[in-house]
Amino acid sequence: MTHFRLLSRWLAVLLLLWAGMLPAQEIRSFLSAQRVGAGQEFTLNVLVIGEKVSAISFPDAKGFKKGDTGFRQVSGARGEENTYSQAYVPTETGTFRIPAFAVEVSGKSVFMPSQFIEVVAGRQTPGGTLSGGNAATTRFTESTIDAFLRLELGRNTCLLGEPVKAEIKLYVRESDQSKVRYEPAQLQALRSRFQNPGVLIQQANPAGGEKAIAQTATTQKGVVYRVFTLHRCYLVPQQIGSVVLEEVMLDAEKQWAATNGQTVFRPFRLSATAASLAVKPLPDTRLRNAQKAVGNFTLAARFSRNPAKTGENVQLIVEVSGTGNTAFVPAPRVRLDERNFVTYEPTASFSPKSDTSIAGTRRFSYELTPAIAGIYTWAPIVLYYFNTASNRYDSLEYSVPQLKVEGKDNPQLVAARQLDNFYETALAQAGDSYIPHVPMGRYWVYLLMLVSVALATWLWLRQ
Repeated sequence: MTHFRLLSRWLAVLLLLWAGMLPAQEIRSFLSAQRVGAGQEFTLNVLVIGEKVSAISFPDAKGFKKGDTGFRQVSGARGEENTYSQAYVPTETGTFRIPAFAVEVSGKSVFMPSQFIEVVAGRQTPGGTLSGGNAATTRFTESTIDAFLRLELGRNTCLLGEPVKAEIKLYVRESDQSKVRYEPAQLQALRSRFQNPGVLIQQANPAGGEKAIAQTATTQKGVVYRVFTLHRCYLVPQQIGSVVLEEVMLDAEKQWAATNGQTVFRPFRLSATAASLAVKPLPDTRLRNAQKAVGNFTLAARFSRNPAKTGENVQLIVEVSGTGNTAFVPAPRVRLDERNFVTYEPTASFSPKSDTSIAGTRRFSYELTPAIAGIYTWAPIVLYYFNTASNRYDSLEYSVPQLKVEGKDNPQLVAARQLDNFYETALAQAGDSYIPHVPMGRYWVYLLMLVSVALATWLWLRQ
Protein backbone atom coordinates (compact mmCIF):
# COMPACT_ATOMS: atom_id res chain seq x y z
CA MET A 1 0.00 0.00 0.00
CA THR A 2 2.90 2.35 0.78
CA HIS A 3 4.33 1.86 -2.71
CA PHE A 4 0.91 2.44 -4.27
CA ARG A 5 0.51 5.75 -2.42
CA LEU A 6 4.00 6.80 -3.48
CA LEU A 7 3.20 5.94 -7.08
CA SER A 8 -0.02 7.98 -6.92
CA ARG A 9 1.83 11.01 -5.54
CA TRP A 10 4.49 10.80 -8.25
CA LEU A 11 1.85 10.60 -10.96
CA ALA A 12 0.03 13.61 -9.47
CA VAL A 13 3.27 15.61 -9.50
CA LEU A 14 3.88 14.62 -13.14
CA LEU A 15 0.39 15.75 -14.12
CA LEU A 16 0.93 19.11 -12.45
CA LEU A 17 4.25 19.55 -14.24
CA TRP A 18 2.66 18.67 -17.56
CA ALA A 19 -0.29 21.03 -17.00
CA GLY A 20 2.14 23.81 -16.10
CA MET A 21 3.88 23.45 -19.45
CA LEU A 22 0.69 23.72 -21.50
CA PRO A 23 0.40 27.21 -23.01
CA ALA A 24 -2.59 29.34 -22.03
CA GLN A 25 -4.86 30.67 -24.79
CA GLU A 26 -6.38 34.13 -24.81
CA ILE A 27 -7.32 36.82 -27.29
CA ARG A 28 -8.85 40.18 -26.40
CA SER A 29 -8.80 43.83 -27.42
CA PHE A 30 -8.45 46.91 -25.22
CA LEU A 31 -7.83 50.67 -25.44
CA SER A 32 -4.81 52.32 -23.88
CA ALA A 33 -7.18 54.96 -22.43
CA GLN A 34 -10.93 55.46 -22.08
CA ARG A 35 -10.71 59.27 -22.07
CA VAL A 36 -8.22 61.41 -24.00
CA GLY A 37 -7.74 65.04 -24.90
CA ALA A 38 -8.18 66.45 -28.40
CA GLY A 39 -5.14 65.64 -30.53
CA GLN A 40 -3.82 63.18 -27.92
CA GLU A 41 -2.74 59.84 -29.37
CA PHE A 42 -4.00 56.54 -27.98
CA THR A 43 -3.81 52.93 -29.16
CA LEU A 44 -6.23 50.11 -29.86
CA ASN A 45 -4.50 46.88 -28.83
CA VAL A 46 -5.04 43.16 -29.45
CA LEU A 47 -3.43 40.75 -26.97
CA VAL A 48 -2.92 37.20 -28.26
CA ILE A 49 -1.60 34.31 -26.13
CA GLY A 50 -1.15 30.75 -27.38
CA GLU A 51 -2.61 31.42 -30.84
CA LYS A 52 -1.17 32.25 -34.27
CA VAL A 53 -2.40 35.47 -35.91
CA SER A 54 -2.54 35.55 -39.70
CA ALA A 55 -4.21 38.95 -40.20
CA ILE A 56 -5.65 41.90 -38.27
CA SER A 57 -7.74 44.60 -39.95
CA PHE A 58 -7.84 47.52 -37.53
CA PRO A 59 -10.98 49.57 -38.28
CA ASP A 60 -11.28 53.12 -39.54
CA ALA A 61 -13.14 55.32 -37.06
CA LYS A 62 -15.03 58.53 -37.63
CA GLY A 63 -13.39 61.47 -35.85
CA PHE A 64 -9.91 59.88 -35.80
CA LYS A 65 -6.82 59.69 -37.95
CA LYS A 66 -4.86 56.45 -38.02
CA GLY A 67 -1.25 56.54 -36.89
CA ASP A 68 1.48 53.90 -36.77
CA THR A 69 1.02 50.22 -36.03
CA GLY A 70 3.13 48.38 -33.46
CA PHE A 71 4.02 44.90 -32.26
CA ARG A 72 5.43 43.70 -28.95
CA GLN A 73 6.32 40.16 -27.86
CA VAL A 74 6.95 39.07 -24.29
CA SER A 75 7.76 35.56 -23.05
CA GLY A 76 5.95 34.99 -19.78
CA ALA A 77 4.65 32.20 -17.59
CA ARG A 78 1.64 31.77 -19.88
CA GLY A 79 3.76 31.48 -23.03
CA GLU A 80 4.42 34.06 -25.72
CA GLU A 81 2.30 37.18 -25.27
CA ASN A 82 1.94 39.06 -28.56
CA THR A 83 0.41 42.54 -28.56
CA TYR A 84 -0.59 44.20 -31.83
CA SER A 85 -1.46 47.90 -31.69
CA GLN A 86 -2.87 50.64 -33.91
CA ALA A 87 -2.45 54.31 -32.98
CA TYR A 88 -5.29 56.82 -33.41
CA VAL A 89 -5.34 60.61 -33.10
CA PRO A 90 -8.74 62.28 -32.39
CA THR A 91 -9.68 65.20 -34.64
CA GLU A 92 -12.80 66.38 -32.77
CA THR A 93 -14.36 66.17 -29.31
CA GLY A 94 -17.26 64.00 -28.17
CA THR A 95 -17.95 60.36 -27.40
CA PHE A 96 -17.02 58.05 -30.26
CA ARG A 97 -17.29 54.37 -31.05
CA ILE A 98 -14.35 52.38 -32.35
CA PRO A 99 -16.09 49.82 -34.62
CA ALA A 100 -15.85 46.06 -34.13
CA PHE A 101 -13.28 44.27 -36.27
CA ALA A 102 -12.06 40.77 -37.12
CA VAL A 103 -8.81 39.02 -36.24
CA GLU A 104 -7.76 35.95 -38.24
CA VAL A 105 -6.47 33.49 -35.63
CA SER A 106 -5.49 29.88 -36.30
CA GLY A 107 -7.49 29.77 -39.52
CA LYS A 108 -10.72 31.29 -38.12
CA SER A 109 -12.18 34.78 -37.67
CA VAL A 110 -12.52 36.08 -34.12
CA PHE A 111 -14.57 39.27 -33.80
CA MET A 112 -13.44 41.96 -31.38
CA PRO A 113 -16.34 44.04 -29.97
CA SER A 114 -16.71 47.77 -30.56
CA GLN A 115 -15.48 50.13 -27.81
CA PHE A 116 -16.22 53.69 -26.80
CA ILE A 117 -13.80 56.49 -26.03
CA GLU A 118 -14.44 60.03 -24.85
CA VAL A 119 -12.47 62.92 -26.39
CA VAL A 120 -12.48 66.18 -24.40
CA ALA A 121 -10.99 69.61 -24.89
CA GLY A 122 -7.46 70.00 -23.54
CA ARG A 123 -5.04 67.21 -22.82
CA GLN A 124 -5.76 64.27 -20.53
CA THR A 125 -3.00 63.71 -17.96
CA PRO A 126 -2.11 60.30 -16.46
CA GLY A 127 -3.85 61.30 -13.24
CA GLY A 128 -7.16 61.73 -15.07
CA THR A 129 -7.46 65.55 -15.02
CA LEU A 130 -7.40 68.02 -17.88
CA SER A 131 -4.67 70.51 -18.63
CA GLY A 132 -6.14 73.57 -20.35
CA GLY A 133 -9.54 73.88 -22.00
CA ASN A 134 -12.93 73.44 -20.40
CA ALA A 135 -12.91 70.78 -17.67
CA ALA A 136 -16.72 70.56 -17.44
CA THR A 137 -17.84 66.92 -17.52
CA THR A 138 -20.84 65.77 -19.54
CA ARG A 139 -22.95 63.27 -17.63
CA PHE A 140 -24.83 60.41 -19.30
CA THR A 141 -27.92 58.56 -18.12
CA GLU A 142 -28.61 54.98 -19.20
CA SER A 143 -31.92 54.49 -21.01
CA THR A 144 -34.38 51.90 -19.71
CA ILE A 145 -34.92 49.43 -22.54
CA ASP A 146 -37.22 46.43 -22.78
CA ALA A 147 -35.26 43.97 -24.93
CA PHE A 148 -34.30 40.31 -24.63
CA LEU A 149 -32.70 37.50 -26.63
CA ARG A 150 -34.29 34.07 -27.11
CA LEU A 151 -33.10 30.76 -28.57
CA GLU A 152 -36.03 28.90 -30.15
CA LEU A 153 -35.87 25.25 -31.28
CA GLY A 154 -38.23 23.68 -33.81
CA ARG A 155 -38.74 20.82 -31.35
CA ASN A 156 -37.18 19.66 -28.12
CA THR A 157 -36.93 15.92 -28.94
CA CYS A 158 -35.35 14.23 -31.97
CA LEU A 159 -33.52 11.13 -33.16
CA LEU A 160 -29.76 10.85 -33.42
CA GLY A 161 -28.73 12.58 -36.66
CA GLU A 162 -32.17 14.11 -37.27
CA PRO A 163 -31.95 17.86 -38.06
CA VAL A 164 -33.67 20.36 -35.75
CA LYS A 165 -34.30 23.97 -36.73
CA ALA A 166 -32.84 26.58 -34.37
CA GLU A 167 -33.37 30.36 -34.44
CA ILE A 168 -31.93 33.17 -32.34
CA LYS A 169 -34.36 36.08 -32.05
CA LEU A 170 -34.06 39.57 -30.62
CA TYR A 171 -37.25 40.96 -29.03
CA VAL A 172 -37.43 44.76 -28.61
CA ARG A 173 -40.42 46.72 -27.32
CA GLU A 174 -41.71 48.69 -30.30
CA SER A 175 -41.31 52.03 -28.50
CA ASP A 176 -37.64 51.17 -27.72
CA GLN A 177 -36.68 50.08 -31.23
CA SER A 178 -34.65 53.23 -31.96
CA LYS A 179 -32.68 52.84 -28.70
CA VAL A 180 -31.01 49.51 -29.63
CA ARG A 181 -28.62 48.77 -32.47
CA TYR A 182 -25.90 46.30 -33.48
CA GLU A 183 -23.18 46.21 -36.10
CA PRO A 184 -22.72 43.51 -38.79
CA ALA A 185 -19.54 42.34 -37.04
CA GLN A 186 -21.47 41.91 -33.78
CA LEU A 187 -24.06 39.82 -35.60
CA GLN A 188 -21.31 37.66 -37.12
CA ALA A 189 -19.76 37.24 -33.67
CA LEU A 190 -23.09 35.95 -32.29
CA ARG A 191 -23.31 33.40 -35.11
CA SER A 192 -19.71 32.23 -34.76
CA ARG A 193 -20.10 31.75 -30.98
CA PHE A 194 -23.14 29.50 -31.39
CA GLN A 195 -21.33 26.15 -31.36
CA ASN A 196 -21.70 22.87 -29.48
CA PRO A 197 -19.53 19.74 -29.65
CA GLY A 198 -22.64 17.55 -29.50
CA VAL A 199 -24.10 18.80 -32.80
CA LEU A 200 -23.12 19.53 -36.37
CA ILE A 201 -24.50 22.85 -37.63
CA GLN A 202 -25.84 23.56 -41.10
CA GLN A 203 -26.15 27.32 -41.61
CA ALA A 204 -29.42 28.58 -43.06
CA ASN A 205 -28.79 32.33 -43.20
CA PRO A 206 -29.40 34.16 -46.50
CA ALA A 207 -26.52 35.38 -48.66
CA GLY A 208 -24.76 38.45 -47.29
CA GLY A 209 -25.86 37.87 -43.72
CA GLU A 210 -25.14 41.42 -42.51
CA LYS A 211 -28.70 42.06 -41.33
CA ALA A 212 -31.47 40.24 -39.52
CA ILE A 213 -33.03 37.43 -41.58
CA ALA A 214 -36.59 38.49 -40.85
CA GLN A 215 -38.54 41.10 -38.87
CA THR A 216 -42.01 40.52 -37.46
CA ALA A 217 -44.21 41.83 -34.67
CA THR A 218 -45.80 40.04 -31.73
CA THR A 219 -47.79 40.97 -28.64
CA GLN A 220 -46.92 39.51 -25.25
CA LYS A 221 -48.91 40.46 -22.14
CA GLY A 222 -50.30 43.50 -23.92
CA VAL A 223 -46.84 44.76 -25.06
CA VAL A 224 -45.99 44.98 -28.76
CA TYR A 225 -42.49 43.73 -29.61
CA ARG A 226 -40.52 43.88 -32.82
CA VAL A 227 -38.92 40.46 -33.38
CA PHE A 228 -35.64 40.26 -35.32
CA THR A 229 -34.48 36.78 -36.41
CA LEU A 230 -30.70 37.15 -36.15
CA HIS A 231 -29.57 33.59 -36.84
CA ARG A 232 -31.11 30.46 -38.36
CA CYS A 233 -29.50 27.05 -38.62
CA TYR A 234 -30.18 23.33 -38.39
CA LEU A 235 -28.69 21.24 -35.60
CA VAL A 236 -27.69 17.66 -36.42
CA PRO A 237 -27.09 15.87 -33.08
CA GLN A 238 -24.09 13.54 -32.87
CA GLN A 239 -24.71 12.07 -29.41
CA ILE A 240 -27.68 10.69 -27.53
CA GLY A 241 -28.98 12.16 -24.30
CA SER A 242 -29.46 15.80 -23.38
CA VAL A 243 -27.59 18.39 -25.48
CA VAL A 244 -27.49 21.76 -23.69
CA LEU A 245 -27.12 24.82 -25.95
CA GLU A 246 -25.46 27.75 -24.20
CA GLU A 247 -23.27 30.77 -25.02
CA VAL A 248 -26.02 32.58 -26.94
CA MET A 249 -24.97 36.21 -26.56
CA LEU A 250 -25.29 39.42 -28.57
CA ASP A 251 -22.93 42.34 -27.98
CA ALA A 252 -25.17 45.25 -28.98
CA GLU A 253 -25.37 48.98 -28.19
CA LYS A 254 -28.06 50.92 -26.38
CA GLN A 255 -28.82 54.61 -26.07
CA TRP A 256 -27.60 56.86 -23.26
CA ALA A 257 -28.91 60.42 -22.80
CA ALA A 258 -26.47 63.27 -22.08
CA THR A 259 -27.03 66.36 -19.92
CA ASN A 260 -26.32 68.58 -22.93
CA GLY A 261 -29.22 67.08 -24.89
CA GLN A 262 -27.12 64.76 -27.04
CA THR A 263 -27.42 60.97 -27.12
CA VAL A 264 -24.74 58.30 -27.48
CA PHE A 265 -24.76 54.53 -27.87
CA ARG A 266 -22.75 52.38 -25.50
CA PRO A 267 -22.16 48.61 -25.52
CA PHE A 268 -24.23 46.15 -23.55
CA ARG A 269 -24.72 42.38 -23.74
CA LEU A 270 -27.91 40.37 -24.14
CA SER A 271 -27.90 36.66 -23.24
CA ALA A 272 -30.49 34.00 -24.02
CA THR A 273 -31.56 31.31 -21.58
CA ALA A 274 -29.91 27.96 -22.37
CA ALA A 275 -32.04 25.43 -24.27
CA SER A 276 -31.78 21.64 -24.20
CA LEU A 277 -32.41 19.04 -26.88
CA ALA A 278 -33.32 15.46 -25.93
CA VAL A 279 -31.71 13.11 -28.46
CA LYS A 280 -33.01 9.54 -28.77
CA PRO A 281 -30.95 6.67 -30.23
CA LEU A 282 -31.72 5.05 -33.58
CA PRO A 283 -32.61 1.33 -33.70
CA ASP A 284 -29.66 -1.05 -33.92
CA THR A 285 -28.59 -2.15 -37.39
CA ARG A 286 -25.70 -3.83 -39.20
CA LEU A 287 -26.23 -1.88 -42.42
CA ARG A 288 -23.11 0.07 -43.40
CA ASN A 289 -23.27 3.76 -42.35
CA ALA A 290 -27.08 3.58 -42.11
CA GLN A 291 -27.13 5.48 -38.81
CA LYS A 292 -25.22 8.39 -40.37
CA ALA A 293 -27.87 9.15 -43.01
CA VAL A 294 -31.21 10.25 -41.53
CA GLY A 295 -34.03 11.67 -43.64
CA ASN A 296 -35.72 11.00 -46.95
CA PHE A 297 -33.41 10.78 -49.99
CA THR A 298 -33.02 9.96 -53.68
CA LEU A 299 -29.87 8.67 -55.41
CA ALA A 300 -28.40 9.36 -58.86
CA ALA A 301 -25.04 8.94 -60.65
CA ARG A 302 -23.40 9.91 -63.93
CA PHE A 303 -20.02 10.29 -65.60
CA SER A 304 -18.64 13.73 -66.42
CA ARG A 305 -18.13 12.49 -69.98
CA ASN A 306 -18.80 9.29 -71.85
CA PRO A 307 -16.89 8.01 -73.80
CA ALA A 308 -13.58 8.75 -72.09
CA LYS A 309 -9.97 8.38 -73.22
CA THR A 310 -7.10 6.52 -71.61
CA GLY A 311 -4.80 8.78 -69.59
CA GLU A 312 -7.44 11.53 -69.23
CA ASN A 313 -9.40 12.15 -66.05
CA VAL A 314 -13.10 11.37 -65.88
CA GLN A 315 -15.35 11.86 -62.87
CA LEU A 316 -18.04 9.57 -61.52
CA ILE A 317 -20.51 11.98 -59.89
CA VAL A 318 -22.85 10.53 -57.26
CA GLU A 319 -25.66 12.73 -55.92
CA VAL A 320 -27.73 12.19 -52.77
CA SER A 321 -30.70 14.58 -52.68
CA GLY A 322 -33.52 15.08 -50.21
CA THR A 323 -34.49 16.43 -46.82
CA GLY A 324 -32.62 15.46 -43.66
CA ASN A 325 -28.98 15.57 -42.65
CA THR A 326 -28.13 15.65 -46.37
CA ALA A 327 -25.15 17.96 -45.86
CA PHE A 328 -23.43 15.33 -43.69
CA VAL A 329 -24.43 12.07 -45.42
CA PRO A 330 -21.40 9.75 -45.86
CA ALA A 331 -20.35 8.54 -49.30
CA PRO A 332 -22.49 5.66 -50.64
CA ARG A 333 -20.85 2.32 -51.33
CA VAL A 334 -19.15 2.50 -54.74
CA ARG A 335 -17.10 -0.38 -56.15
CA LEU A 336 -14.34 1.00 -58.39
CA ASP A 337 -12.22 -0.97 -60.86
CA GLU A 338 -8.72 -0.45 -59.47
CA ARG A 339 -7.11 -2.88 -61.95
CA ASN A 340 -7.91 -0.80 -65.04
CA PHE A 341 -8.33 2.68 -63.50
CA VAL A 342 -6.28 4.99 -61.33
CA THR A 343 -8.68 5.87 -58.48
CA TYR A 344 -8.69 8.55 -55.77
CA GLU A 345 -10.71 9.25 -52.65
CA PRO A 346 -13.93 11.16 -53.43
CA THR A 347 -14.41 14.85 -52.74
CA ALA A 348 -17.75 16.02 -51.34
CA SER A 349 -19.82 19.21 -51.55
CA PHE A 350 -23.32 20.30 -50.58
CA SER A 351 -25.74 22.57 -52.44
CA PRO A 352 -28.83 23.63 -50.45
CA LYS A 353 -32.12 23.99 -52.29
CA SER A 354 -32.19 27.57 -50.96
CA ASP A 355 -30.19 29.64 -48.50
CA THR A 356 -32.69 28.94 -45.71
CA SER A 357 -33.66 25.34 -46.54
CA ILE A 358 -32.61 22.03 -44.99
CA ALA A 359 -33.22 20.28 -48.34
CA GLY A 360 -30.42 20.01 -50.86
CA THR A 361 -27.96 17.78 -52.71
CA ARG A 362 -24.78 16.16 -51.41
CA ARG A 363 -22.43 15.57 -54.35
CA PHE A 364 -19.54 13.07 -54.31
CA SER A 365 -16.98 13.24 -57.09
CA TYR A 366 -14.80 10.18 -57.74
CA GLU A 367 -11.84 11.02 -59.97
CA LEU A 368 -10.80 8.18 -62.28
CA THR A 369 -8.03 7.88 -64.88
CA PRO A 370 -8.62 5.02 -67.35
CA ALA A 371 -5.53 2.98 -68.19
CA ILE A 372 -7.01 0.23 -70.40
CA ALA A 373 -9.49 0.75 -73.24
CA GLY A 374 -12.79 -1.12 -73.19
CA ILE A 375 -16.43 -0.99 -72.14
CA TYR A 376 -16.90 -1.18 -68.39
CA THR A 377 -19.93 -2.25 -66.40
CA TRP A 378 -20.16 -1.11 -62.78
CA ALA A 379 -21.82 -2.63 -59.74
CA PRO A 380 -24.90 -0.71 -58.54
CA ILE A 381 -24.34 2.09 -56.04
CA VAL A 382 -26.07 1.47 -52.69
CA LEU A 383 -27.04 3.91 -49.92
CA TYR A 384 -28.44 2.71 -46.59
CA TYR A 385 -30.29 5.24 -44.42
CA PHE A 386 -32.93 5.70 -41.74
CA ASN A 387 -36.14 6.91 -43.35
CA THR A 388 -37.86 9.39 -41.04
CA ALA A 389 -41.06 9.22 -43.11
CA SER A 390 -41.53 5.45 -42.56
CA ASN A 391 -39.56 5.38 -39.27
CA ARG A 392 -37.41 2.42 -40.39
CA TYR A 393 -34.15 1.65 -42.19
CA ASP A 394 -34.28 1.74 -45.97
CA SER A 395 -31.93 1.50 -48.96
CA LEU A 396 -31.47 3.09 -52.36
CA GLU A 397 -29.81 1.42 -55.34
CA TYR A 398 -28.73 3.08 -58.58
CA SER A 399 -27.39 1.34 -61.68
CA VAL A 400 -24.37 3.20 -63.06
CA PRO A 401 -24.33 3.49 -66.86
CA GLN A 402 -21.61 1.68 -68.81
CA LEU A 403 -18.43 3.66 -69.47
CA LYS A 404 -16.71 3.38 -72.82
CA VAL A 405 -12.94 4.02 -72.79
CA GLU A 406 -11.09 4.65 -76.03
CA GLY A 407 -7.40 5.08 -76.83
CA LYS A 408 -4.10 3.26 -76.36
CA ASP A 409 -3.61 1.04 -73.32
CA ASN A 410 -1.27 2.45 -70.67
CA PRO A 411 -0.95 -0.06 -67.78
CA GLN A 412 1.99 1.93 -66.34
CA LEU A 413 -0.54 4.45 -64.96
CA VAL A 414 -2.00 1.88 -62.57
CA ALA A 415 1.43 0.57 -61.59
CA ALA A 416 2.68 4.10 -60.78
CA ARG A 417 -0.41 4.80 -58.66
CA GLN A 418 0.04 1.54 -56.75
CA LEU A 419 3.65 2.55 -56.00
CA ASP A 420 2.45 5.96 -54.76
CA ASN A 421 -0.07 4.25 -52.49
CA PHE A 422 2.69 2.04 -51.10
CA TYR A 423 4.88 5.02 -50.18
CA GLU A 424 1.94 6.95 -48.68
CA THR A 425 1.02 3.97 -46.51
CA ALA A 426 4.64 3.40 -45.45
CA LEU A 427 5.14 7.06 -44.48
CA ALA A 428 1.85 7.10 -42.55
CA GLN A 429 2.83 3.97 -40.60
CA ALA A 430 6.31 5.36 -39.93
CA GLY A 431 4.77 8.46 -38.38
CA ASP A 432 6.64 10.92 -40.60
CA SER A 433 5.68 14.26 -39.11
CA TYR A 434 7.18 17.58 -38.12
CA ILE A 435 8.74 17.64 -34.64
CA PRO A 436 8.65 21.16 -33.18
CA HIS A 437 11.66 22.72 -31.51
CA VAL A 438 11.71 22.30 -27.73
CA PRO A 439 13.72 24.77 -25.61
CA MET A 440 16.76 23.14 -23.99
CA GLY A 441 15.49 23.92 -20.50
CA ARG A 442 12.45 21.73 -21.02
CA TYR A 443 14.52 18.66 -21.95
CA TRP A 444 15.53 18.41 -18.28
CA VAL A 445 11.86 18.46 -17.28
CA TYR A 446 11.08 15.68 -19.76
CA LEU A 447 14.07 13.68 -18.53
CA LEU A 448 12.93 14.10 -14.93
CA MET A 449 9.46 12.90 -15.88
CA LEU A 450 10.84 9.77 -17.57
CA VAL A 451 13.09 8.95 -14.62
CA SER A 452 10.19 9.50 -12.22
CA VAL A 453 7.90 7.18 -14.17
CA ALA A 454 10.60 4.51 -14.30
CA LEU A 455 11.22 4.80 -10.53
CA ALA A 456 7.50 4.67 -9.71
CA THR A 457 7.05 1.61 -11.93
CA TRP A 458 10.02 -0.13 -10.29
CA LEU A 459 8.61 0.50 -6.79
CA TRP A 460 5.20 -0.78 -7.83
CA LEU A 461 6.66 -3.98 -9.30
CA ARG A 462 8.60 -4.64 -6.13
CA GLN A 463 5.44 -4.47 -4.05
